[in-house]
Amino acid sequence: NWNHIASSKDGARLAAVVENGPIYTSPDGGATWQANNAPSVFWTGIAASSDASHLAACSWSDGIYLSTNFGVSWEQATTTTNGVWQSIACSADGKVIVAASLAYEWGGILTIGPLSISTNFGLAWTNANLPESVWTAVACSSNGATIVAATENAMIYTTTNGGSTWTIPTLPAESWSSVACSADGKRQFAASIGTGSESVDLWQGAIFVSDDYGATWANTSAPLDYWQSIACSSDGRILVAAAEEFTPATSLWISLNSGSIWSSNLFQDARVAMAS
Repeated sequence: NWNHIASSKDGARLAAVVENGPIYTSPDGGATWQANNAPSVFWTGIAASSDASHLAACSWSDGIYLSTNFGVSWEQATTTTNGVWQSIACSADGKVIVAASLAYEWGGILTIGPLSISTNFGLAWTNANLPESVWTAVACSSNGATIVAATENAMIYTTTNGGSTWTIPTLPAESWSSVACSADGKRQFAASIGTGSESVDLWQGAIFVSDDYGATWANTSAPLDYWQSIACSSDGRILVAAAEEFTPATSLWISLNSGSIWSSNLFQDARVAMAS
């Protein structure tokens, strides 16, 4: 199963990760693909610099791996914790990397995880000054200063100074599954699988947008669904969102105006991840 994909700014170079397999890269927009020397593990996320020369991939079972040569070779990063890493993002130059952990192992016990940040291409890492949580998604601006991070338990955190200080915006108690932001970080998006409550329909998740660096948020007109992934263009106007097929509708939706109006395509199987 394909879990995540990343691309260069021009879309020519692609990198994709799978469950229990290697990392694949394409130098020609997906016409051909090559595997590499990364281990075959449960990969969950991958991020690329603007030219895709720097790549960062995270996994549930084997930490974070880095490449500085377009994915030809990979080395394991030394992170702060033995995390079960769920999501990863990086700046346009690949220098700033942000990784979100569902959990980590401490003394043989699995506990909720940190949000970790590197500002030197993954050579050293520090945990963000945030509560440990079940982190599910992270995105950052092209310069790495603006970060939006989401948790499974209804919280979203934003920063505009690389994590020195964080803001907790007012949002519904959703189980957030994916986030995205424009290149300057001003426009941000958050997608949800629903409320996570046993008393209501789990599949009724929404997509929210912020136009002020995550300070305030508003619901878009996207239909309620079990949203798994969202991606946006560099200016944040074009959106693509993917949902699992729990509702009798198509699972891939597109907006050309930052979420004001959405249209669906003809795909009807479950979608998990996208890149922009």
